[in-house]
Amino acid sequence: MRQWDVVFPEFGLARNKGYGTSEHYQGLRTVGPTSLHRFSFEPVRVSCQLDLWPGYDQESSADRAVANAKSA
Repeated sequence: MRQWDVVFPEFGLARNKGYGTSEHYQGLRTVGPTSLHRFSFEPVRVSCQLDLWPGYDQESSADRAVANAKSA
């Protein structure tokens, strides 16, 4: 992760080892995921601006909760 931190400094990989820290999530929000990210992980998937494999649920659980609350 320290080597990838040089390539992708926005995520703080040398410090957080790729775990979902606030710094890492901020990198996802500002620059989006890299090819190293695991797109089956919801925070990565919903931060991506590209069309993804349609088998992934591209709506976040927070969006579903809001929709469910409105329909109740």
